[in-house]
Amino acid sequence: MANPDSPNGLTPWGDYQAFTLTAGGTMAKGDAFTAASGVCTVYVEGSGNFVYGVALNDTTSGESFEACIDPNAIFEVQCSGTYAATTDDLTTCDIEGGTGEMEANENATVNNTLLILGLSPSQGNAAGANARVLVKIVKNAQAGVHN
Repeated sequence: MANPDSPNGLTPWGDYQAFTLTAGGTMAKGDAFTAASGVCTVYVEGSGNFVYGVALNDTTSGESFEACIDPNAIFEVQCSGTYAATTDDLTTCDIEGGTGEMEANENATVNNTLLILGLSPSQGNAAGANARVLVKIVKNAQAGVHN
């Protein structure tokens, strides 16, 4: 059975601690974000910014929201193309997509924001198109760049 094409951002996988932060714009659950002047906004690949964390709930400007900002956190995310363990595991890649639809672009390595650890063991998930993978954020503001 083929993997569904349903990007929904990054979802923490395993243990993590949530922090309450303030949004500087609209964000969806699963969006990577950056921060400046005390507020958080959606991360835009290629902007030169680091990822501060991932939103754990939908929010709008001025509202408080829960976030995972742990630089060691592992996330599950859908690939935008076709995942193959032999070519994608332990490689860095870019984030693709906007609010509510962020994916790992396993074919883009311009900014190297994510490190693909491997295929997620989620039920019904398989290698191939739209596979869900486990990743770490390597272009992380709390820990610097790890690639």
